[in-house]
Amino acid sequence: MDRGMPGVGAFLACPVCESSNGRLVRAGIIGDDLGLSLVSTTLPFAVILAVTAMIHFGWGKPRSAVKNRRGGDGESPRGA
Repeated sequence: MDRGMPGVGAFLACPVCESSNGRLVRAGIIGDDLGLSLVSTTLPFAVILAVTAMIHFGWGKPRSAVKNRRGGDGESPRGA
């Protein structure tokens, strides 16, 4: 039984991992452009999250403008 890191036994038993194809795939995934790949992969999620937050919290209107439109602190507007 392997008492070291979990999954090491499966990695060592993998016939593809140490082949030339396995080395090419590993080099393609963990290469010089790893940072760019991570950014380009996570960017759409960040954009969707930002748009969702803007829809939920408002489109950049200051809170004071929303309060003034509603009549300040919840009371009826002056003169009403």
